[in-house]
Amino acid sequence: MYSQKLCGFIYLCKGEIQRKENGSSTLGKLPCHLFCMNALMILVKGPKVNVITQSYYDSVVNMLDCSVVRCPSCEHTGTIIHGYYTRKLKTVYGVISLRIMRVKCSTCGKTHAVLLCSIVPYSMILLEETIDIISADNTADYNQIMESNIHIDLSDIYRVRRNYRLFWKERVKSFGIEITDPQISAKCISIFQRQFMQIPCTLCALHMRTHII
Repeated sequence: MYSQKLCGFIYLCKGEIQRKENGSSTLGKLPCHLFCMNALMILVKGPKVNVITQSYYDSVVNMLDCSVVRCPSCEHTGTIIHGYYTRKLKTVYGVISLRIMRVKCSTCGKTHAVLLCSIVPYSMILLEETIDIISADNTADYNQIMESNIHIDLSDIYRVRRNYRLFWKERVKSFGIEITDPQISAKCISIFQRQFMQIPCTLCALHMRTHII
């Protein structure tokens, strides 16, 4: 069964937040030090899947109308497919290579990666498992995580928990964001212009659209 849902648009660019949802808009300032590079993240509320595959990624990205995507850098609408690159993800079914699409702004020429909201930029561990690691309380929880995904080891767990403690714990706490919040991606990108648990300060923007699920 397919249904159609209408989502708002969130564009983050040049140190400001501009949110358009159901015809309304808000604007707020963000610290300039968050911006080093540019990336575009597409947020699609699709059916939950056990693991991301290339076919799932392609099915989501193929719904994207590049002509209506606004560039996070110059704010002009209109992008074209520029190319692809490969990144690896640690999933319960193995370490997979995912071909990620890049789009190029038709006006300023800057390129942007198109990612799913379940992916943490620059991390091989998916967002859901990243949150499980942060929520773990003891060694038994760590073992359960490693048993469910044998490609995650203790060094991954320690690194994720360290990065959360150093870079994200106080940040989300100060804004009252719970790590179990299903809208954590949208909230973190709206406030910080970064996906939750993203460490490099690459600019991220959400593009939410009418889509079929």
